[in-house]
Amino acid sequence: MGTIALTAVPAFQDTLEGYEADRAAAETAVLLRYARSLSLMGTPHEVMFDAAAGTAAVVKTSDGTPAPDPLRKTRDAVLAFGRGGLGRTRLDSADFGGSSRVSFDTRGSASAGGKAVLRTGSEVHEVWVSAVGGRVWVQ
Repeated sequence: MGTIALTAVPAFQDTLEGYEADRAAAETAVLLRYARSLSLMGTPHEVMFDAAAGTAAVVKTSDGTPAPDPLRKTRDAVLAFGRGGLGRTRLDSADFGGSSRVSFDTRGSASAGGKAVLRTGSEVHEVWVSAVGGRVWVQ
């Protein structure tokens, strides 16, 4: 019985890590798409990644005003890695043409192509943005 428990616990933990890694990557992609959609409505926005603080935030490109969370209007559109539901996930890096931020113009194109790298235990996900068209995808 003890052997079953010893093999089941790590397998369950791996499953939880995989689920959280997928969720973190999906939420990061949604945040990038949200910034792009706000830009398409006429006001350029960007996503600022801060690996040291473990955050990604949508702000207005012109003055840095935080964008409201689309679901909870009472707070800003910010992901906090290493806390809450993303407690095991770390923002390893973000590189968009040498910058940790990526902005979108009113046509939806990104200032530069690049990626954010997320790590949850042994799981690594990359969230990519293409410069032309601002397409967002997860690898």
